[in-house]
Amino acid sequence: MESNFQYPPTSSLTIPILPAELVTEILSRLPVKSLLRFKCVSELWLALICSPEFVKTHLSLSANNKDYSRHKVMMYHVPKYSFKDCSLMSLFNESVTEAFDLNFPMKFNGLDRNKKKKYPVWIMGSVNGLIYLVNEDDMFLWNPSTRKYKKLPDPRLTLRYIFLRMCGFGYDELHDDYKVVIFINNSSHDEVKIYSLKSDSWKNVDACPSMVHYVPGKFVNGKLHWVTFTQNIISIDLTGERWGEMEIYVESLVCPFSKTKVGKAKITILLQITCVVLLLVVLLLLLY
Repeated sequence: MESNFQYPPTSSLTIPILPAELVTEILSRLPVKSLLRFKCVSELWLALICSPEFVKTHLSLSANNKDYSRHKVMMYHVPKYSFKDCSLMSLFNESVTEAFDLNFPMKFNGLDRNKKKKYPVWIMGSVNGLIYLVNEDDMFLWNPSTRKYKKLPDPRLTLRYIFLRMCGFGYDELHDDYKVVIFINNSSHDEVKIYSLKSDSWKNVDACPSMVHYVPGKFVNGKLHWVTFTQNIISIDLTGERWGEMEIYVESLVCPFSKTKVGKAKITILLQITCVVLLLVVLLLLLY
């Protein structure tokens, strides 16, 4: 495993050290909770653990962990607007699994969520353990593992218009960037905006060529997908930020949105997208 991280010359240290590659290999296989503690060991370890190369390596190892020891299931309790998580491995192997409270630190509408008055919080998507949360006034990206969050800048629009259409959250692998897509609909025109976490800014993109159903987009293979009112699948490529569309045709099953029949081949694609909803939105499989 190659690493760009380098220790200073041994002569400048007072104690023997392990090779940087071995330290990286060991640390990259530890759980996030341990890594958060080990940031305090030294400035060198802090720099290593926070480096983009290390984060990518740790995420890749966690995602490909075959015994699911790094994976967690998140549950959202709507009446209390509270979150719990539990071990996915425990669900597979134990008859009883304990769930733990997750106290997210964000404030909505200026009120702490633990106060008497509460506002709905919607989970709109999840990628690589980052969760996209929205309420009536604000949007957040939240990492429950590190307990860090970021409030997205105001797109200068009233959010209630966004919920009349839809939004989506995904990852641009080429540019190593997380992106949020929102659709705005008002009486005069439709508008699409994309937020980039790397630039921390919004920009306008071409309007969606078709009307879509009012649900969050499903992220698959670098694209966000929605079902249109004409029973097609519309998608936007988060790297090139270009739209694409697939037709759904004919014969065997009835589309739930109308009496039109749709074909088996395209239903397979829809079922794959449904799996993404199960893992990343409902269960929110936390990889990092």
